[in-house]
Amino acid sequence: MARSRAKKVVLFVVGIFVGVLAYLAYRFGPALLDLANAGWTLSDIEQREYQGTSKQNLEAIHVALMLYHDSEGAFPPAATWMDVTKLRLKTRDLSDEESLKKLKNPVLKNESEWGYAINEAVAGKYKDDIKDPEKTLLVFDSAATAWNAHGDPTKLSPKPARPGGNLGVTVSGKVIPLK
Repeated sequence: MARSRAKKVVLFVVGIFVGVLAYLAYRFGPALLDLANAGWTLSDIEQREYQGTSKQNLEAIHVALMLYHDSEGAFPPAATWMDVTKLRLKTRDLSDEESLKKLKNPVLKNESEWGYAINEAVAGKYKDDIKDPEKTLLVFDSAATAWNAHGDPTKLSPKPARPGGNLGVTVSGKVIPLK
């Protein structure tokens, strides 16, 4: 009988504790989430300046596009690929502005030029529907430098080639030189 009573007391105390935690989360959770979204944290994470190569940018873009693909079931539509990719390039140690540098070919100095395009033949498709993922380009150096540029890699390859050569990343994630 004493054991049963002790069990009830413990369950009661645990219930009160869980109830208080639930109330605090309900009451203060949205405000804490707003602070976190505004960049406020309890730990100081030193922000860094991003300085990646074109190869590193293409690798990061590939990871971001695969994250999108895994959550949405297909690659993004060509017309919005950079819009959705930028959300998946952000890390805690990079500001929004610095993380956007991953979408910009580092040899381009004009702020309105980005330099990468998604292959229209792959945009909106499921990765297993791509016949040769080892050779099929996903994103590539492009003569079209607008935000959300897209098209055929054989037609949009910069001529003459950019310093270091024109590169692309395949559906499988290999960074390869453009022909």
